[in-house]
Amino acid sequence: RRVTVGDAEVREPADPVFFSLQSKNTMPDKFSGDCYSQHPFSKFCVHKLIFELNALNKGSKSMLYKSLIFVLLIGGGITGFYFLFPRFSVNLLFGNEYLGISNLLGWFGLFITLFSFVYIISLYAISIERKGFIWLLILFNILEIIAVYLYHASLFQIVLMLTGIMFILFLILFIYIRYLDDGRTINNNSS
Repeated sequence: RRVTVGDAEVREPADPVFFSLQSKNTMPDKFSGDCYSQHPFSKFCVHKLIFELNALNKGSKSMLYKSLIFVLLIGGGITGFYFLFPRFSVNLLFGNEYLGISNLLGWFGLFITLFSFVYIISLYAISIERKGFIWLLILFNILEIIAVYLYHASLFQIVLMLTGIMFILFLILFIYIRYLDDGRTINNNSS
């Protein structure tokens, strides 16, 4: 399906919310129109804006960086609170019977924050019609499964290992995105 964005007519990319490896998948109609009235969550609006900027061959990386900073502030603040007050957090969220996991809460919060970074970078990459990184996501999922299968002596070991793997994935994806040409196509192959 082709859409008009400004004066340009472009092809819509694959739906970023429901990953699909099908090459001819297009965005559903729910992404058309005013995204604030249809979707109160900003990720949909940011995706649409990045798609439009990319369609007009304008830079969109600043949107990515702003999204990452937003997640860093929110996720970093919550994770910091979990590290500083783990027993209070567990007691507040789950009750006294789960105080035994309080030593895991900060590390799990860090894992989720890193996961959010990876999610944002993945949405960005799909918005600018880059799909090569999906194989990297699959590889790291397999790596996580193997690592949990081999090293599962304690929950702490699992959470720490998953956090490390997610950190490495985030760094690789960040470097991958950093060296793309600001959301514009590097060459004329748009496949």
